[in-house]
Amino acid sequence: MKKIIDRPEKKSPLRKITELTITAFFWSIWIYLILPLINLLMWILGVKVFYHEVIVIAGYKQLIQLLRNSGILVILIFCALRMWGYYNYRRFGLKNRRLASRAVSDEEIVRYFGIEPEEIKRLKESKAVTFIMQENGNIKPVILSEELSQPLVK
Repeated sequence: MKKIIDRPEKKSPLRKITELTITAFFWSIWIYLILPLINLLMWILGVKVFYHEVIVIAGYKQLIQLLRNSGILVILIFCALRMWGYYNYRRFGLKNRRLASRAVSDEEIVRYFGIEPEEIKRLKESKAVTFIMQENGNIKPVILSEELSQPLVK
C-alpha cells in the first residue's frame, strides 16, 4: 500500500513555478479588487486624493463603467459555470461509478501500524487520535488524554 506524504522537496521545478505563478496571479487580482475599499477608507480618514480623483476628474463615471463591465463579466462567468454544471449533470447525472472501500479488519490495522491488538479497542473508543509521522516514514497512532491534551506515548 502506498503512503501519501506531503514532501515539498520532491516537487518538480515546473510545479513550483506554476504554483507560485497562480498564487501571485490571484493575490494581484485580490489586491486590485480591494483597492476601491482602501481608497474609501483613506477618504474617510481625510486623505484628499479621493475628492480630486472622483469629483474633480469625474472618476465616478469610470467607477460606474467598471462596475457595469465587471457585473457583466460576473454574469458571464456564472452562466458559463452553470452550463458546465448542467452538462456534467446530463453526462454523469445519477450514475454512481464510485467504488466503496472495503472494510479493514482489526488484524490488518495491527499489521499496518505495527501496534498491539489490545490497542485497537483503545483507539476505537478514544475521542481523539493523533497520527505522528516518524523519522523512518512510518505512521504511528497516538491517543490524546482528554484531561491533559497531551499524547500518551508508549
